[in-house]
Amino acid sequence: MKIREKKKGAQGKKQKKKYSLRARLRGWFHHGRFIGFDIQSIIMAVLTGLTITTTVVMGFLIYNRFKLAIKQTAVSNAESMIESTVDKVDTDLAGIRQISNGVNYNIIQEYDISSQEFSRQFSLLYEVNADKVQSMALYDNSGKLVAAEPVAVQKDKVNVEEQEWYKNASEDIENMHFSTPHIQDLFQDGTNRYYWVISLSRSVDINDGDKPVNGVLLELSKYYKVEEIKAVDSHMYQSYVTSIAKLTRK
Repeated sequence: MKIREKKKGAQGKKQKKKYSLRARLRGWFHHGRFIGFDIQSIIMAVLTGLTITTTVVMGFLIYNRFKLAIKQTAVSNAESMIESTVDKVDTDLAGIRQISNGVNYNIIQEYDISSQEFSRQFSLLYEVNADKVQSMALYDNSGKLVAAEPVAVQKDKVNVEEQEWYKNASEDIENMHFSTPHIQDLFQDGTNRYYWVISLSRSVDINDGDKPVNGVLLELSKYYKVEEIKAVDSHMYQSYVTSIAKLTRK
């Protein structure tokens, strides 16, 4: 009997503990302790996730916008630099044409080639433009040298009539003819140096006494002038040109 009573007492205590634990848990849930804790955690987690996502998306958008703005600025600067270089080259070529027009209209058509005034004006015009012009020469319709500045000694074994600039001017008398850059090989130079030049040739009417004849005016402009413009500007916009190339490849 005593043993049974002890067992019943132990079982009763266990049941009381179970009931008391259940009651306590029910009280906690009833007062909202666990429920409140879970809702706060979920809300905080959601807000944290939204904040992180918004920050990442905004940062990505700002980065892309900044990157696009840099590319657009690079392209705009490159276009401006290229346009500036083209304008400088056009200005330089216009200056070459202006010198040729000055020789033709103000000297060749105004004075007889045998007069001293012709030689003086021809020499004076070269000296004024010596920083741009390497040489100036006037040939008659048979390829004979009439006048030249600053060197009047033509190299031996030079057949002017076979030169490209001479043939172009003789065949197309209405236009001016530019050549590609080349080494000056017409006149002897006492310094034994070789100069890069751009040839401008044109057909002109020469006053030779009472009988006007056709001729060819040759102007050899210094190539380093154009080369200098290209070198200066290419250093400035090289990175921008690279950016344009990259954008084009994409």
